[in-house]
Amino acid sequence: FGQKPFKFPPPDGFQPLNDANVRPETVISRPDQFVGVTTYTGSVSPQTVGGINFTSDLIWIKSRTHTGWHILQDSVRGFGKILFSNSSNAEVGNANDLISDVSSTGFSVNTNYAGGTDTATTTTSGTNSYVGWCWKAGGSKGTFNIDDVSYASAAAAGLDGGLTVTGASVGTKQGFSIIKATGSNSQNSFKHGLGKVPKFVIAKDMDNSRAWYIYHGSLGANYRGSFDAAAFTSDTGYFGSGMTDTLVTLKSGGSGGNNYNGADMIYYVWADVPGLQKFGRFTGNGSADGPFVELGFRPSVIIIKRSDGGTENWTLWDAARNPQNVMGKQLYPNLASAEADAGTNSAYGILDFVSNGVKIRGSHTSFNSSGHTFIYAAWAEAPTIDLNGGGANAR
Repeated sequence: FGQKPFKFPPPDGFQPLNDANVRPETVISRPDQFVGVTTYTGSVSPQTVGGINFTSDLIWIKSRTHTGWHILQDSVRGFGKILFSNSSNAEVGNANDLISDVSSTGFSVNTNYAGGTDTATTTTSGTNSYVGWCWKAGGSKGTFNIDDVSYASAAAAGLDGGLTVTGASVGTKQGFSIIKATGSNSQNSFKHGLGKVPKFVIAKDMDNSRAWYIYHGSLGANYRGSFDAAAFTSDTGYFGSGMTDTLVTLKSGGSGGNNYNGADMIYYVWADVPGLQKFGRFTGNGSADGPFVELGFRPSVIIIKRSDGGTENWTLWDAARNPQNVMGKQLYPNLASAEADAGTNSAYGILDFVSNGVKIRGSHTSFNSSGHTFIYAAWAEAPTIDLNGGGANAR
């Protein structure tokens, strides 16, 4: 298996069977430079939250200890502008609402929240706990950004054609872009800038109270989901003819929630990247000895949703709130509910993060009903094998 040299060279076209020869050509060795999770306690005064190793372009905050809406803010719309994964509401907020500053180590949190939709999302209580999930895209030096370089226009950034792109932050190495565009009757695609085929796309009309629309590559262009308990819906051509390494394709005609004519739209676009993120599906078995989901990394965050029927919530686990196995603390992207803790009860939501993926250890129908399909979106804490010969240890 390659532990020591061969006495004679292998025949042409053959290699020793070892990790170095079976891993991808490129692996993200430091996922913590692109995705991070931090927890903090609320304060009656503005505070700085640390624990992140990059300048975030997308920050998603949720209260853990009380009912409160999910808050999504990003550098393309401008921090202070808030969307809610558990609501179809239009964008609310003003500059410096909730997040007032983003740095290379975290972000600053205000107690001011002018949206008026749900005051429980503010951080005014010193007894309440919060979690922040953070991603780096392409930076925010200007309006159109690719890999921390600002361009004067969408055309200069190579993002012209299709929908009119009005803002962008594109990270090609980490396979994540945030695109702001104007919905159109005449166009049904836009350039994402990643150079890789997108596997997970989240779309929201910022101007109007319309549902989130979600594409998952394991289901294809004819299925759409949303941040609710409903199954993914069969809808021919809702995401066009399929994603390409250049384009995100959308519903034709500008009448769909992923491309509403004249509306300001925001798109969060991810592609598979070895050692960093993976988007796929698995089949549940209804057992406490559930499926194993191979990822190629030890996860930091995973989101799971039943896709083929039923009314099951989205579920989200992360390593920061669950520092050791078994993991029972979960939140629900489509609900304002406080964090649920299943402890070690296999009838509910428990699983393990291991060095190369996720082992399902609970039988709850939200993520492991027998014979049903579940989609997932997962991001890494450490790759199983990196290019330096190191990698993830088991927890």
